[in-house]
Amino acid sequence: MDRKKLIFLTILMGILFTSLNSKLIFASDNDNDGIDDKFEELNKRNINIDIEADKIKVESTLRSGETIDEIQLEITNDSDGLRIEVSYESQKTSENLTNFELEFGIIFRKLIEFVDINGNQLYDPSIDDTIQEFNLDNFQPVKYSQISITSDTKLHYFIVNTTNGIFTAHIYFSEEFFLINDTLITPVQSKIEIELSNFPFLNSSSQLALYTSLESENNYREENETEDEVRKYSENEQGVSTEINKFTGIFKWKNNASIDGISKEIASSNIGVDDYEEDEQRIYLIYSQGIHIYHDPKVGIEGIYKFDTVVNEPWFLIIFIALLSSTSISIGYAVYHYRERIFQDHYSKLNIQKGIGHNSVKFSTKKVESLLSNKKILNQLKSLSSDTDSNIKKMELTALSEDFFKIINMFEWEEDDLVDFVREMISLTPEERKAVFNEMINKSEQQKKDRLDDSTRLYR
Repeated sequence: MDRKKLIFLTILMGILFTSLNSKLIFASDNDNDGIDDKFEELNKRNINIDIEADKIKVESTLRSGETIDEIQLEITNDSDGLRIEVSYESQKTSENLTNFELEFGIIFRKLIEFVDINGNQLYDPSIDDTIQEFNLDNFQPVKYSQISITSDTKLHYFIVNTTNGIFTAHIYFSEEFFLINDTLITPVQSKIEIELSNFPFLNSSSQLALYTSLESENNYREENETEDEVRKYSENEQGVSTEINKFTGIFKWKNNASIDGISKEIASSNIGVDDYEEDEQRIYLIYSQGIHIYHDPKVGIEGIYKFDTVVNEPWFLIIFIALLSSTSISIGYAVYHYRERIFQDHYSKLNIQKGIGHNSVKFSTKKVESLLSNKKILNQLKSLSSDTDSNIKKMELTALSEDFFKIINMFEWEEDDLVDFVREMISLTPEERKAVFNEMINKSEQQKKDRLDDSTRLYR
């Protein structure tokens, strides 16, 4: 490869590596919320609100793109507790044809004061001493307000609290990414800040459990790493999720709550059978005793962020190395495969002298093009653009030095062998490539010596 082209390719790969670590190429963040403006624009949503006596209906639709989806949120406060139901339709149709592919919900039913008899920091009804139960069944009228984020986006804010003010839910739904109290609210989730004030504890050693029912067609599963953590939107979270029709609904929460102004770790029980509906599930969130307890769970949909494809950009021409490296192979296979195929004595000096000869194939920019003309690679690239962080975590980026090309051009190749060899070598680390090259060179030198010995004996 021409030295100038090689240097140019190396510089581009360096820029690519930097941009991948920054999550997005040429990212800009004019509103300082930590989210790239272009990505934020792609995920803006329109929200319509309908408020009734004991029900709030939120309809959220994607603003732009070929496919306009819909998230629907219904918040109900009645004798069963505070119920939040979430529905998702991946392609919005008319009102009469709505067919939600994902439907799930949670219900905050009651607060339970208990003494932890077995000391496991959890609430075990059959073991622990239940002091009292406070049902969440009597609520004040819902309070609703809007906060302008920009000229064309709003934050929607609801307050739902019990008549005695002990339990309050601050519910946020945003039309774009928005930071509030140093917490990022995303447009595909609803943030629910739970506030517990002046609970009438009867035992100085007791704790408080928030009973939460989990509703879904399929069972929930526990998750220790959330999508927001993977994307660096939040940290120190855990929760549960349910999957229906390949869409994922989530109920997540911070591992710490503010209790009387001090951040303290909370506990959560394993998922169990619901006491109210035997075909549903439940979970307890456990808080230490305090006058004022503040915690921030959230509900929403995972895996539906929209990304601008990079396949149509010139950048995809330099990403292929990273994509190829994701299909790694062992050094043992590479050494075995190539030393047996490449260094068979097809092109000895004796054969060349006899006029058999062959066409020497060297690595050039055309070989780069042949590597790129691979549908599997392009499909991987499209996958990268739709799930950037998770793919990047699985990749190992590699750079090729000028010595790499000098070494492979020392040998004589058939067309397919060269392309296959470069693909395989890209997937190795520099140390592994060096080990392969050393063996190749040593074997080549030995074969050269053997050929000279054979030739000497032949012409005696």
